[in-house]
Amino acid sequence: MRRFQQVLGCAIVGMLLAGLPASAQAKGKPSSACKKGGWRDLVTVTGTSFASQDACISYAHQGGLIYAALTVDEFAIPPFFEANNVATPWGITLAADGNMVFKDTQNFNRTGSITPAGAITFQANYLPYEHDIVAGTDGNLWSHGNPDGSTLTSRSPDGSSHAEFNADTLGGFTLAIAWGPDDHLWLSSDRTVVRQAPAALGGATTYALPAGSCDAIAPGPAGDLWCTNSADAIDRITTTGTITDFPLPHSGSSGSLDSITAGPDGNVWFTEGPAGRIGRITPSGTITEFALPTAGAYPTGIAPGPDGNVWFTEYSGNRIGRVTPSGEVNEYRVPTASSGPLRIARGAGGTLWFTEYAGANIGRIAP
Repeated sequence: MRRFQQVLGCAIVGMLLAGLPASAQAKGKPSSACKKGGWRDLVTVTGTSFASQDACISYAHQGGLIYAALTVDEFAIPPFFEANNVATPWGITLAADGNMVFKDTQNFNRTGSITPAGAITFQANYLPYEHDIVAGTDGNLWSHGNPDGSTLTSRSPDGSSHAEFNADTLGGFTLAIAWGPDDHLWLSSDRTVVRQAPAALGGATTYALPAGSCDAIAPGPAGDLWCTNSADAIDRITTTGTITDFPLPHSGSSGSLDSITAGPDGNVWFTEGPAGRIGRITPSGTITEFALPTAGAYPTGIAPGPDGNVWFTEYSGNRIGRVTPSGEVNEYRVPTASSGPLRIARGAGGTLWFTEYAGANIGRIAP
């Protein structure tokens, strides 16, 4: 395990309030983070960094936003057979046994499990081209694979039980997968979404989308599902198949859309990769977008945090980001350079876990 503590994340809002005299501004103590030398790694929500410890302390005294220490743990994924078969982890989710389960897309799509303490083991079964993985209330883990996404896989958390199903009977190849609030699998296919009872694969119900396809799908906060639509929209889908289309503020954004999740604030949040934005949509369909401080960050995965905020990965920015319900964005540097943080998921005990696609690591933070 590699552990790295950095000075990141909002901790102190200086004592300055509008209208206070300068004498009152200096009453706030400088952040202890400055004193520990963390100013070297500090980046504020406005992109400010500091050339010295004194500059950091001065900024805090003047009412600046100073970051607190965040520990990032990294766990190296063993290569497959040979040292050059380096892992490329993609999807990750919390399993019923309290461990995190992830997909290694490079090495025959191994399914790996990592304990809360960081011990990594692998299951014996493989299915090519599996990427994302979701946990069902049936206690199983579900994923889709093969070059065209035509096969669904169900497995127990420890891999002792494993079954594969032909997804062609579900309305075509799958683009994305989610476990719905109705205890059914929900899959996206070309211009359709599919609802399937996991105990009776085959005989699925297919619903046509107004346009485009769902690149990502996830349960929402109010018993429905939401998806990022390739036709420049976010779609709300009821469990009875009623689909409402909400166009994005920026035309041509569809190539930017990636992951989507229900936030702790009752809204739905999504990532816009190439555009470098985090999006928020209310249950009624009002969309707000927040630009990231780091140019070219390319946000990908997104998940609700235990702290009431939403957390996301920056594949090109090599950071983990946090966005508050009001849209304030903070960024956290990942220790391994150019690690390609990709997917992120809530874990047990107030943790968040993420995959490092180019770094062959699983990362962990505890906000």
